[in-house]
Amino acid sequence: MEITWGFLLLFTIFIFPGLIIRRLYFFGEFSKQFGYNDPLLKTVAYALVPGLINAAAAYLMYDGLFGDIDLGSVFDAYKNMSDGDYRHADAQGPSLDEHFRNEVIPFLSLLYVQAFMLGLLSGQVVRWTGLDTRFKILRFKNQWFYLFTGIHRRFKKYQPHFTEDNRFLFVKADVLIEAGGTTKLYSGTVVDYELDPNDCRELSKLVLKDAQRYSKETDKQGKEKYAPKTIPGNLLVVDCSKLVNINLTHVYETDEQRHSRTQSFRQSWTNWLVVGTILMFPLLFFRIEAIQYGWYDRVMGMTWLGKLFAWLVVAQIIQLPNPIVQDRTTRIFRYATLREWLLKIAMLPVLWFIAVWVDKFGKWVLSLFA
Repeated sequence: MEITWGFLLLFTIFIFPGLIIRRLYFFGEFSKQFGYNDPLLKTVAYALVPGLINAAAAYLMYDGLFGDIDLGSVFDAYKNMSDGDYRHADAQGPSLDEHFRNEVIPFLSLLYVQAFMLGLLSGQVVRWTGLDTRFKILRFKNQWFYLFTGIHRRFKKYQPHFTEDNRFLFVKADVLIEAGGTTKLYSGTVVDYELDPNDCRELSKLVLKDAQRYSKETDKQGKEKYAPKTIPGNLLVVDCSKLVNINLTHVYETDEQRHSRTQSFRQSWTNWLVVGTILMFPLLFFRIEAIQYGWYDRVMGMTWLGKLFAWLVVAQIIQLPNPIVQDRTTRIFRYATLREWLLKIAMLPVLWFIAVWVDKFGKWVLSLFA
């Protein structure tokens, strides 16, 4: 009984949260790495380390947020329950029910919520930050994901062989498989793939678009050659259980496409700043009572002409952190030069000076008709 209760405690606090973390860590394309076919002891051993880290973090967080938790008294209560002569009604001090309501259930709730969050976020953060491409220890076993998505270019060992910086578009595959004692060659654009359920390193199936099959033909001179034949249909599912060889051709955007995409983004960024500038226009002409600042009171006291120039000052402030400018000659959006940055900064006091004197002039003109 003592071993049973001890294992239950170990499983509840350390092993099962660790299994949750590992299962959620391997998400999407990497879900088969969790290892349903791994030996039980190996799975438990891999889950124990994240489970220990999660339990320690949960204990420190619980102690900091909710107060002390007397784990010793809880463990003693479990030990007492393992005694054959133990009677719940004769127990001294806080009952086991009170321990559960006041300490065990809140702590376990925090423990498992934290395990879910760690599992959901850790794998995503590793993939989002690209840590798996820089550190081999964090790399997922699904090598096909990196090859089919062009991310393999970021690996240190691949970088000397790939100087292409343009965005990856898609990959074409030439798949040579063994079937019926002979080999067959298929070609097409990779749409999807499946991994072997028993080994996440092995490719099981490959889904190809615009697929072609190469067959051996004899030309007029009697020479044999392989000629491609288009396969009817939208998608071809190739069984890769007897894969002989595979050749991948990665297709990247052209320099023209990259330039067009960059220009489109820079133009959109500039347009949104213009929209923000326009939205600020009413704030200078119709008072917002929630805004209580001295400079705002001064602007609201200006004439309409003064406010118009003050709005130009606000527009310049909004555009000040914008690194994108449009070249007057080529009309191409590019990064601002140092001279243009300094000019934007210098224009702020100039525009404000003009706004103040235009406002004074407007008030003087109005005083003549008063």
